[in-house]
Amino acid sequence: MSLQQRLAAVQPSRGNTGCVTCQYLEGLPEADRKAFDDWLAAGYSQIQLWEICTEEGLTVGDSGFRNHLRHHRPSDES
Repeated sequence: MSLQQRLAAVQPSRGNTGCVTCQYLEGLPEADRKAFDDWLAAGYSQIQLWEICTEEGLTVGDSGFRNHLRHHRPSDES
């Protein structure tokens, strides 16, 4: 089977189009974004937050969400 045939036979994965969670958060109303940030600042469950966000339209798995929280969330500078 040639490379062309193999590529034509698969469902392509999402490319490196940036952080899906960042894109989701950018689209939220200000009050929702504040609620998201407040949830994290309070130290509540990150997996519960992910579950709620997926019910509200976030289309990333829990590992991608955790990656966002580790690498893209602004650090607390209090």
